[in-house]
Amino acid sequence: MTDELRELLRTADVPAPYLLVGHSLGGLYARHYAQRFPDEVSGLLLLDPAHEDYRAYMPQQLVDQWEAWDPDQALPDELIQFYRGPFAEEMPDWPEEIRELLIERHVSPE
Repeated sequence: MTDELRELLRTADVPAPYLLVGHSLGGLYARHYAQRFPDEVSGLLLLDPAHEDYRAYMPQQLVDQWEAWDPDQALPDELIQFYRGPFAEEMPDWPEEIRELLIERHVSPE
């Protein structure tokens, strides 16, 4: 992925150094790019980044569900419902109508 990003930036004639902004899995890619090409990166902005050790800190039940999941299938309802709790805990002071809409959208299969 980092080779493809580097080639894209060069093809688009975007000069280094770069400020890489990565969200979720993009955060992992941004960190990896900065490690591989440190002279080309001036900074990183990581928004809720993924980490290569993510599964090492997840509850075993969730790891088992992820490993059993076939990516060609929809996410199991149990997995979607599992995430409702942590999302609600992250926003306890938000107005309920906004919090519930955000949680519902985030766990939605769509």
